Amino acid sequence: MAKTKTLTINRGKWLTGKALNLVGDGTLLHESGLMCCLGFECIKNGESAATCRGKALPSNIGYFGDDKWLLKRVGGYNAESELASTNDDRELKPRQRESRIRKLFKEHGDITVRFTGKYADGIKRAKAWVKKLEAAA
Repeated sequence: MAKTKTLTINRGKWLTGKALNLVGDGTLLHESGLMCCLGFECIKNGESAATCRGKALPSNIGYFGDDKWLLKRVGGYNAESELASTNDDRELKPRQRESRIRKLFKEHGDITVRFTGKYADGIKRAKAWVKKLEAAA
């Protein structure tokens, strides 16, 4: 029997929602230390922080998931694009986003996603990064 694959996304390090509004564009790993959902997937599976930093998508670093599940089609899009779009959608409420991300990872990568931490911690991290930039300017 195959071992269940699990991905843990720490809301305090997740680049989404209000934190994303503060820092701008989403990336696998942002300079602030925040990550999109796909960044958590890449790092968990052995990609280095240096490789992920500033890259928009796993395909930009040659990561496609086991059996290339990130390339599987979801309607007119691949799973990678659908996950990135869901992660960065500024209109979604946090629980809606989590539900969609859980569903997409499960359907296309057979990965169970669990969420830990608090969104407030990610927002604090984003604000600290913006403050640091402003001080350096």
